[in-house]
Amino acid sequence: MASGGILSELNNPNRSRDTKPVRVPTAEEYRRQLEEDRAHQREIERLVDLAIETEHAQHLQGERKQREAEISKLLDEYFADHLADVIEQELPPEETRRKYIAQFKVFEQFCREQGVGSLPAAPETIFYFCVFDLKPQEVEGRLAALKWVHRVNKKYWPEAYARAAEKWAQETKPLSSGEDNAAKPKPNGNGAVH
Repeated sequence: MASGGILSELNNPNRSRDTKPVRVPTAEEYRRQLEEDRAHQREIERLVDLAIETEHAQHLQGERKQREAEISKLLDEYFADHLADVIEQELPPEETRRKYIAQFKVFEQFCREQGVGSLPAAPETIFYFCVFDLKPQEVEGRLAALKWVHRVNKKYWPEAYARAAEKWAQETKPLSSGEDNAAKPKPNGNGAVH
């Protein structure tokens, strides 16, 4: 640059000139732009507030869960002996438990063969397992085992279907060894036996 500095550069006739005119926004355009900027700023503030509230809520939820766990621990310790007595009284004898577990293993195998779940079992699956081989004399034992396993695992037990299987067992005579299994019930599309 010459000794004149910036002023001499601006006055230099050989300087390249910008040929684009400067556009000044109208008052309406300026107002619209201000409103858009304000709306954008309000949205940012809303998102920041939401993030702060969410973080605070998560913190409170964590504290709440921690307090609930502490209360549960205190109650468990306080009632441990009482609960142990109640559970012990409700448990069937060891031999019966072994039979129930063995029966449930048979049920699990049956469910795998049928391609259905075993725990929790669908009500229709329980009913079909009880009647599929036309052995009404085994229904009571099957139901007792399945009910016990579902109860121990805190799963839903379909009482109505269990009663239906019991009723079927009462009304059906066991197959004699000479009869064929052609009369074996088959499930239809909705799980019913016919």
